[in-house]
Amino acid sequence: MNYKEMYKFKKIVLLAFCLYLIVIYFIHQDNKKNVINSEIIHIEDVLMQTSALRKYVSNDQKDEIYKLQQEGIIPHHYFTSPLLSSTYSANKVNEYYNEIKKENNLPTIDIRFASPNPRNPKNTASDEEKIILNKFISNELKRYESIKKNKNGDILYIALPTRKLESKCMRCHDTPEIAPKQLVDIYGDKAGFGEKIGNIKAIMSVEKPLNKAYEKAYRQTFKTAFYILIATLIFIYFYYQYNKKLYIQNLKLELLNKKLDLKVKYRTKELENSKNQLLNVINSSELGYWDLNLKTKQLHVNDIWLKMIGLSNEEFTNSTEEWIDKIHPNDLKILLPLIENNFKEKDSFSIEYRIKHINGDYIWIESVGGVVQRDKNEKATQICGIHRNIHQKKLNELKVQEQEILIHNQAKVTAVGEMLKNISHQWKQPLSIITTIASSIKLSFELKRELSEKELINYADKIMNNGNYLAKTINDFASYFDNNIQKKELIDLSDTFYIILNLVKESYDSNDIICISDIDKKLLVSLNENLFIQALLNIFNNSHDAFNIKLIPKNFRYVFIEAKKEDSNIVIIFKDSAGGIDKNIINNIFEPYFTTKHQSLGTGIGLFMTNQIINKHLHGTISVKNIQYTYENKIFDGCEFKINIPI
Repeated sequence: MNYKEMYKFKKIVLLAFCLYLIVIYFIHQDNKKNVINSEIIHIEDVLMQTSALRKYVSNDQKDEIYKLQQEGIIPHHYFTSPLLSSTYSANKVNEYYNEIKKENNLPTIDIRFASPNPRNPKNTASDEEKIILNKFISNELKRYESIKKNKNGDILYIALPTRKLESKCMRCHDTPEIAPKQLVDIYGDKAGFGEKIGNIKAIMSVEKPLNKAYEKAYRQTFKTAFYILIATLIFIYFYYQYNKKLYIQNLKLELLNKKLDLKVKYRTKELENSKNQLLNVINSSELGYWDLNLKTKQLHVNDIWLKMIGLSNEEFTNSTEEWIDKIHPNDLKILLPLIENNFKEKDSFSIEYRIKHINGDYIWIESVGGVVQRDKNEKATQICGIHRNIHQKKLNELKVQEQEILIHNQAKVTAVGEMLKNISHQWKQPLSIITTIASSIKLSFELKRELSEKELINYADKIMNNGNYLAKTINDFASYFDNNIQKKELIDLSDTFYIILNLVKESYDSNDIICISDIDKKLLVSLNENLFIQALLNIFNNSHDAFNIKLIPKNFRYVFIEAKKEDSNIVIIFKDSAGGIDKNIINNIFEPYFTTKHQSLGTGIGLFMTNQIINKHLHGTISVKNIQYTYENKIFDGCEFKINIPI
C-alpha cells in the first residue's frame, strides 16, 4: 500500500479498536447487571421461602399447639421458641441451609430480622433499618435493594417486610399479662409487647458480597471480548488483504491506463496519418469528402466536393443550409427523413440524389457515409462520408430503362397479336353457330314455314349462350390489356391458371397439343396478375411454336403445368415434349432479341420479358433446362421451366 492507503488502513484499525473497547464496556456493564439481577432473584426467592416458613409456624404450627392447650394436653402457660417462634424457626432453618451450602462449597446467605421492638436484643433495628421499616409501613416501598460499598468490595443488600400482625399474634405481642408465662420467663415483660393488629413488626434482610458475581461477569465479558477480538482481527486481516488486493489492482489499472494512454496517442497519430492518406486517396480518386457537425450545422468539404458543383472554397460558406438549398426539391423530401432514420437505427448509409451545379443543371451523386460520433443519449452528433459523381451512370440507366420500355411495348404488341390469334380461334365456332341459326331462321321465313315457339326459344337460347361465351372471352382479354403494371393485389394463382389455360385452349386444341395441369388450390400471393399472365403466356406460346417448327407428331405433343406451395414460395414447373432447346443457345434464351425462330415467326423478346417480369416485378427466379421423361410408357424430350415466386 502507498502512504495514503496505509494511513487510511491505520485509521480503520484504530476506529475498530475504539469501537471494540466501547462494545466490550457495554457488554461488561450488561453482564454485571445480569449477574446482579440473578443474585437479586435468588435472594428474593430465599426471603420468600423464609416468609413461607414463618407463616407456617405462625398459622399451622401455633394452631396445633393451641388445640392441644384447649384439650388440656398442654398447659396454657406453655411456650417454647422452637415450636412457637417463627423468627427462631426461620433463623434455625437458615443456619442448617448455610451448613449444607458450606458442605457443597457454595456461598451462604445470612438472613437478618430487624425490629425496633425485638424479643432478642441482637435483632434490634439500626437507624437505617428503622428508616426502611417506616417506608414499608407507609407503603412507600414493597421491596428495598441497594449496593453498599466497603473496603472489601460491593455488597448487595435486599430487604422485605414481615407480614402484618394478626389477631392470633396478639396473645404473644399485646401485654405480658395475657402472654404465656413461660414466654415472659424467657424474654421478660418488656421486649416484644405493646404491638397492635396490622402492624409490620420487622424486616427481613440479606447482605451478600458481589465479588464472586463480579468475577462471573468478568469471566463472561472476557470470553465475549476474546471472541469479538478474534472476529475483529479476522475482519482487519481480510480488510487488509482486500485493500492490498485492491491496491494491486489499482496499480495494474494505473499501469494499464498509462499503456492505454500511450496506445491512444500512438493510435491517434496513426489515425491522423490514415486520415491524411485517406484524404489523399479520396482526392486522387476524384471523390468528394464531407464532414458534418450536427450540433453546429457546419459542413466541411474538400476541393473535389466543391469541384463537382463548380464552386471554390471562397464561394462556399460551410453551412448546412447552403448544401440543403442545392438539393433537388423532389430528392430533398426523400433524403432528409431517410438520413434521420438511418442516424437513429444504424451507423452507415448510402443515398443517391441530385445536387445543383453552378451552371444551373442538376447532377446525380452517390453519397456514402456514416455516424462517427454520438452523445450520451445515442444521438448522432457528427457524420462524414464521400460523394461520387454518378451522373453519367444515371444517364446510362435511363437509356436502359427507355430500351426496356421499348422492348416491353414490343412484347405487348406481340402479345396483342397472340391474343388476337387466340380470339379468332375461340370465336370461330360460336360465330359459326350464331350464323347457322340466323341462316336457318331466314330460310324458314323465305320458305314461309312457321317456326314453333319451342324452336324459337331453342334458337334464342343457343344465340344467347354463344353470345355470353363471346362476351366472357372479350372480358378475359380486356383485363389482360390493363397497362397498370404497378397494380398489386392478393390473388389465388389457381384462378389465374384457369384464365391462362382458357386463353390458350383453342390454340392448343387446334394444334393437337394436350395440356395436363396439376394446380394446388389456395395459392395466395400479392402480385400484378396481368404481368404474371403475360410471363406465363410467353412460355406457353414458345412451346406452341416449337411443336410446329420441329414438326412434332400429333400424339407426342404434351405440355405439363404444375404449381404448388413450398415453404415461403410458390413453385411453378412447366415442361413440354417439343424436343428441348439446343444446348449451345439454352443459356442465351432470356436475352433481348434472341430467338431460335425465323424472323417472320418471332422477335426474340417473349422469354426476355418473362425473365424481366419474374425477376424485377415479381421478385422471383426463373430457370430452364432440357429434360427427358416418361409419360404413359412413352419417352419424351423437352425443356423444363422452373419459377419460384416468394409469397
